[in-house]
Amino acid sequence: MPNYKAILIVALGGALGSIARYLLGLLNTSILPHDLFVSTLCVNVIGSTLIGYLYLLFRHKKSSHHTENFAIVGICGGFTTYSSFMLDNYQLLNSGRVVTCILYFFGTIILSFAFVFIGAYIGHILHHKYA
Repeated sequence: MPNYKAILIVALGGALGSIARYLLGLLNTSILPHDLFVSTLCVNVIGSTLIGYLYLLFRHKKSSHHTENFAIVGICGGFTTYSSFMLDNYQLLNSGRVVTCILYFFGTIILSFAFVFIGAYIGHILHHKYA
């Protein structure tokens, strides 16, 4: 049976993270050219910093799972999943799994980059087929 309270807490955090990402994007694009991808870079760096901070904070202080889910899964996840990816890599390195970390890090980047093109290609085919 799903925990509906936990789902609502994560959803609220995710909404706040998404809104923060949107507002940061508006701010950046009003200041800088759109083709610099500064918004994405800022979101990924800020999100990675935030999730690292929150992860260690929650490990050193007693906090409820709801608080952790709201902040880490919800806000950071809504703001950027890149922060979760970076936390995964941090945990792998911290546990001494260096080879796994390297494979995961570069595998994710290379595959994600490749699949952007694959998704665009599929979209292109479907658009022409059903247009």
